[in-house]
Amino acid sequence: DLLDAYASETVTVVIDNSAAFLWDAVRNPDVDQLVVEGNHVRCPDMRNDYVNVVTQAPLPAGVHFVEFVMHHKGDEQWCGVVPDKALGWGRKVSGHSSAFEGCFYYCGRGSAPGHVVGHGAAESAPVAAESVGSGDIIGLAVDCNNRVAVFCRNGKLQATCKLPPHGPLYLLTHVDTRKDHVELRRRDVEDAPEELMKALSEQIKCLEVASKVEEMATEALTVQAMSGRALAEIAPPLPSTLDGLKDAISFQLGVQAEFVKVLHGGSLLADDG
Repeated sequence: DLLDAYASETVTVVIDNSAAFLWDAVRNPDVDQLVVEGNHVRCPDMRNDYVNVVTQAPLPAGVHFVEFVMHHKGDEQWCGVVPDKALGWGRKVSGHSSAFEGCFYYCGRGSAPGHVVGHGAAESAPVAAESVGSGDIIGLAVDCNNRVAVFCRNGKLQATCKLPPHGPLYLLTHVDTRKDHVELRRRDVEDAPEELMKALSEQIKCLEVASKVEEMATEALTVQAMSGRALAEIAPPLPSTLDGLKDAISFQLGVQAEFVKVLHGGSLLADDG
């Protein structure tokens, strides 16, 4: 019958996520100032000081490596990762505005130095980065699952940063003069500079450390509540580097031992018989 006829057939499913790496020319409110040709954007008809340009679709899950090729950079330029609210930015949100949310490489004005800024910029100062000019390439490695990103300039590592913690993520560039021309290249992760991917891996490990420390702090508060000891006596040390993780874990084992001692000293684990 029909089911038997199709039972031996092989079905191949092809998922096309190329729209996540092509500039959007439909939803941008200022598209009339742009010339978008796939992964290239120019702005010969620019009438405003700048226009933000976002990709057509959000990045798929997983790790990605892309390049922003500065065929021409006339003045200021931002490249990076943004939440979906950026789809309507156009000329409405300046790169210098607090509403400019996401993770960006600011190229610097002219030949002036740039910087990298991540999500929660109000809580951490921008990290200094090299100036980017015409002909330069900004490399970007993004881990959408762990919400971290790493930037490089012409293959040289610049900085890591946190991404917005929730929601879809889009790529963005911020054209600023009529001569600006930015190309977005999707590359295989295997082609990314080794230094860039190493930094991405270390950033993910740091996030794991932070998560472990948060668990330790919760356990310390539990011990404090049950034993009456001062929090200063049992609060876990906060490792600032990966090297500090060993000491932090050793401390956690001590907290757990204290927790068991408190339980046995009370009635929670006492033998009723």
